Amino acid sequence: MRHVGRVVHMGVTYVFLAGVVLQPFLIGLWLFGAVSTSDLHTGLGYILLIPGCPLLLIAALFGRLPRREMLLTLAVIVDTFVQVSLPSFRTDLPAVAALHPVNFLVLVIMLWTLGRWDRLLIQGDAPASSSAPAV
Repeated sequence: MRHVGRVVHMGVTYVFLAGVVLQPFLIGLWLFGAVSTSDLHTGLGYILLIPGCPLLLIAALFGRLPRREMLLTLAVIVDTFVQVSLPSFRTDLPAVAALHPVNFLVLVIMLWTLGRWDRLLIQGDAPASSSAPAV
């Protein structure tokens, strides 16, 4: 069960990363007039937050991830909440809201690192192959 949880965690991490990387394109569609609203960008952000973050946490718990992977998973969840919240400061604290595209890069780096750590962890879970011939 632990191995399956780790594989699922890696899969959710990479899907999450793909969604985050897609976000600049979606906002670009609106900024350059291909669509009339920023709803695609906003909607994907909430999809990443609402079902994405709980799935990431559940997979981490089932995978019984080591401490550093669990802490990075929690950091991704907290930072995703921060990322979704930053645009709401547009009126009162525009300099804080302007951190939204910068924080995108932080999320990409954290998710890339988490996926890499997951891959290494899963490779370490694989049974060592024996050089002795099978009998």
